[in-house]
Amino acid sequence: MKRHSRARRVLGAVILATALAIFLFPVVWMFLTSFKSEAEFFSYPPVFIPKSFSLVNYLNAMRFPPDGRGGLQGVRDSLIVSSGSMAVSLLLGAPAAYSFARYRTGGPNLSFWVLSTRCFARSIYWTPTWD
Repeated sequence: MKRHSRARRVLGAVILATALAIFLFPVVWMFLTSFKSEAEFFSYPPVFIPKSFSLVNYLNAMRFPPDGRGGLQGVRDSLIVSSGSMAVSLLLGAPAAYSFARYRTGGPNLSFWVLSTRCFARSIYWTPTWD
């Protein structure tokens, strides 16, 4: 019985390690490719580990484009929008969560129904807006 459970654990670990390798391979490939030169990027057969690590691709991404906007302005704009969205969500969500936890109004399943509406497809909400 003990041998069977050990074999099952080893098989489970092998399956998990294989799945981890499959899912992490594209991330590692993208990270290593960011350090490749253009010749290594387009080489055939593909080179997995670059021969010389270069930061030229990162410098090109942050260089000022011709329109006068900074290379990191998009990152700044995204931080502003996401911070504002988070602040509004906290200002509205914290009192709602407190009321769900503190008071028993609306029945025992009201919080479940409110949260389950997040699972609906967006197309359900679009249908009433079309004429």
